[in-house]
Amino acid sequence: MDGTRDGLRIDEGRALEIGGCRDGKRKVDDGYDRCVPYRAYQPDLPADAAGMLAYLKDDTRGEGTGDNNVKAEAMTLLQDHLPAASRAAILEVLATMPGVIVCPGALDPIGRPAIGVDPVIGGFTGDEFFLDPADYHYLGRAGLGAVVTSGVVDEVGQLP
Repeated sequence: MDGTRDGLRIDEGRALEIGGCRDGKRKVDDGYDRCVPYRAYQPDLPADAAGMLAYLKDDTRGEGTGDNNVKAEAMTLLQDHLPAASRAAILEVLATMPGVIVCPGALDPIGRPAIGVDPVIGGFTGDEFFLDPADYHYLGRAGLGAVVTSGVVDEVGQLP
């Protein structure tokens, strides 16, 4: 959860181990990559739209504060484990940004009720992602599939 521990992602039955970032390095197949630990659970994020917008503009990992960078940062955060109020604040921010398309009543890639959000980054559309209408947790992305389950466990390989 703090970005230093190894992780595991299972996509369509394929396991992908994700190395933790320790001492500025992450183990990859052919050696090491430079990295900065990124927490996957952030309970202290703002729970209101104004605070969230300020946070998103400040936390774009050095990529800039323009709308496209804020949208990209919001999409990244929505895939993490966040309190429902923080996810709702991100959706509220996105809904007020130019070019963002929000579609209540959408269906995710496996047919579950969802809120569809297409951030239209850099003039490109088609990167729609889906949120649960009850608590705004991430359900998946168009063309990439659905998240069936996710969670936090003590050891790589355990299931939530």
